[in-house]
Amino acid sequence: MPVSFWGWCQSRLHLSFGGALWEKSQRMKAVYRSLDQATARFKSASGLNCPSPCGLCCLHSTVEASELEMLPAAFALARVGKVDEWYDRAKAGGFTGLCVFFSKEQSGGQCLFYEYRPLVCRLFGYAGNKDKHERPRLVTCRVFKEIRPVQTELVLEKVGKGTIVPPMMSDFVMRAAMVDPAMTRESYPVNLALKKALERVSINQRFNRKT
Repeated sequence: MPVSFWGWCQSRLHLSFGGALWEKSQRMKAVYRSLDQATARFKSASGLNCPSPCGLCCLHSTVEASELEMLPAAFALARVGKVDEWYDRAKAGGFTGLCVFFSKEQSGGQCLFYEYRPLVCRLFGYAGNKDKHERPRLVTCRVFKEIRPVQTELVLEKVGKGTIVPPMMSDFVMRAAMVDPAMTRESYPVNLALKKALERVSINQRFNRKT
């Protein structure tokens, strides 16, 4: 039996809206996997590792992310029926303040959704960029400098000489932008970025139930 024009339209809409959104989430997760691999290689080469427990980098209310970066977390919450719960948690704080995924109850603080943390969280302490002379440099954290000053200084020198290469921040920001330029155009406070991602996934789910 021939497919009706409306049925064909619905299938096209599903692919362009619902299916495409899921695909973008999967592609963003691939970016995260690639970054994690690059970070692991840098950790191995440099010997730098975050002390455990720590969590000091999470104690900033200025952490930002794009909507796309929070899309994998939003889909993960949707799979277990937790969208409304986490939306309400973020809303309770006015979508500002510390990341809603950060738990102070754990020793030293802990991310409850570590697998789905955004780029800035994955890059923090291990990210590289270039100075005005296009030379690589490491943007590390003060904790490394305080507890391992000699080792950290040595690593900074090696990065400057190109002996070891950290994950370059611009590379992974660009990879994310290639997934969806519109959803990475702006960065928001992390809880607001989560709000936008949860809303988009909720609309996606409602649309899919109707088609």
